Amino acid sequence: MKKTILVLLTICVVLAACSKDKDSTPDSPFKGEWTGVFNGDDSGSWEAIISTNGDITATTYSEEYGNYTAKGKVSPEGDVTLTFGTVSTGATFTGVFSETSAKGKWVNSSGDYEITGNWRGYKDGTFQSDGLSNNIHNLLSDENIKAIKNLGFPIYGGDNPPNFENIYLVSPVILKSSTVYGDDEGDSFADMKIQYYNQSNKNLTVNVEYIQGDGIEEGIGEGSFISGTNNELTVFTKLDIYNDGSKATGLMAFSGRLVNDGINNFHFAILMIDDYGDPNDVWIEENTGRLLYDEDGFSEIINSLKKGEFENGSLNISKLFRSN
Repeated sequence: MKKTILVLLTICVVLAACSKDKDSTPDSPFKGEWTGVFNGDDSGSWEAIISTNGDITATTYSEEYGNYTAKGKVSPEGDVTLTFGTVSTGATFTGVFSETSAKGKWVNSSGDYEITGNWRGYKDGTFQSDGLSNNIHNLLSDENIKAIKNLGFPIYGGDNPPNFENIYLVSPVILKSSTVYGDDEGDSFADMKIQYYNQSNKNLTVNVEYIQGDGIEEGIGEGSFISGTNNELTVFTKLDIYNDGSKATGLMAFSGRLVNDGINNFHFAILMIDDYGDPNDVWIEENTGRLLYDEDGFSEIINSLKKGEFENGSLNISKLFRSN
């Protein structure tokens, strides 16, 4: 009887161990929600959900061709191949995931000619080593970030910027540095009034509205991305620019240190992201830009974004992206 009980206990232990091994299969290191962008011959964004076993459900949002979905699997090593839409109408994305980032190439051979490009993305809720959010890295390429740093633009990383919702006067505005051929550092530019509102430190977003030079130039950037900590802040906004039938995509960035009555060390930079071939030869070169700053070091809080009442001359901001 004792022998029988011992055998049964041994079988139970073995079965329990086997069951434990079966249930202890590790989750996919890539599980979670992901977002990213793609560019090249077409551009847009994508999002994906990866399950615990590596199954992936993804959607692309193409500016040219609309939305497509795909399902597939990420291997334990991070390799992935996904066909969005169908072979005859969609695109195939191939690449590699790490635990917090992903990148690869895409190709669409369904039309009269093949179109291709690159894609990249990041796992939601993760930050990059430079202290900038995934949304900022999706907005800008590594080359864009390097280019704006080369201008001397101060970037304050972090996920807890101060609440800087208010209206500020930036005056006098001076060109501090430039990577545009022929520029003269020290040139004066129009005063600027800029308002920040609807700030969300949960989403790290803010809305931006500005007037420069007697209302000659006005703009609104909704959903701009922010970073910073303590009293330091940086804002990144991508915008489309038009001039005499030519289109371009540029970056506007603002940075400074919040104080009681305004912002100290306010810097404002522009960077050319995409000139779409510049057929009319009007834009500055891609990845070149200009850095301006408030020369007296202090941008005070004001009561209104009202047009006019500028001491200095006017300038259309779109001209900052022009080569002449």
